[in-house]
Amino acid sequence: MFSDTTKVGEMLQFLDGLFPSGAFTHSFGLETLVQEGWITDAQTAKYWLEAIIQDSWVPSDGLAALLVFQALGQASFLDGVARIDAYLTATRTAFESQKASLTIGRRILATAEELLDEPDLSIYQQYTLSRPSLGNQTVIIALIGGIRHWGCEATLQGIIYFTLSGYVQALLRLVPLGQREAQKLLFELKPWTMDVLKGVRKQIDFLSVEDIGSSMPVYDIAVMRHKDLYSRLFRS
Repeated sequence: MFSDTTKVGEMLQFLDGLFPSGAFTHSFGLETLVQEGWITDAQTAKYWLEAIIQDSWVPSDGLAALLVFQALGQASFLDGVARIDAYLTATRTAFESQKASLTIGRRILATAEELLDEPDLSIYQQYTLSRPSLGNQTVIIALIGGIRHWGCEATLQGIIYFTLSGYVQALLRLVPLGQREAQKLLFELKPWTMDVLKGVRKQIDFLSVEDIGSSMPVYDIAVMRHKDLYSRLFRS
C-alpha cells in the first residue's frame, strides 16, 4: 500500500490526534444535530455519519483529494492543486464549514513546512497567504501525501481515518456514547467510506474540478445554525 514503507510513521504522525491541527475544537455541525435531537445514540450517529459521508464529504472533499493526486503528475501541478482547493472552498454552502476546513488545513501545512524539507510545500504555503480561498484540510493532506510519496491508496485511507476520527471524537463528547461504541462506529465506517470513495475513483477519468460539490441541505443548515446555539462545546 505504501510506495515506501519508511513513510508509514510519517503519515501516522500527521494524522495523529496530537498533531496541532486544531481539528478537535470543531464538531462540523454535529453539535447542532445533537442539541436538536437528530442524533441521540450510536444508531442515529451511524445513520447521520453515513449520510454526511455519502452525500456531503465524498462528492466534495473525497473527490478533491482524488483530483489532487491526478494533478500531481502534471506540469505546474501546484496551480492545478490551487484550482481544486479554491473550487472546494467555493462549493461549501456554510461559511462555518469553509472557515473550519481552511483553519485546520493551514495549520497542518504550516507545521509540515517546518518539519519537511519540501520546496513545493513552502511555495504552496505562500499561495495560501495571498489567496484566502486556499488551504482546505483534505487538499493539504493529499498534497503532502503526494509530495512525500505516501501512495494514493494509503493517503486516501489516512484522510478518511482523519475525517471519521474527528466526527467520532466530537460525538464522544456530545452523545451518551461509550468508548467501545465509538471504536465500533469507527471500525465499521472506515471500510464503508473507502468503498463509497472507490465508486467515485472508478469514474475519475470522467470527472473534473467542476464536479466537486455536495447535496445535503439539512446538514449545511445544521452547520450554519451552530453559532446560534444557546451553549456550545465546539467552535463550529
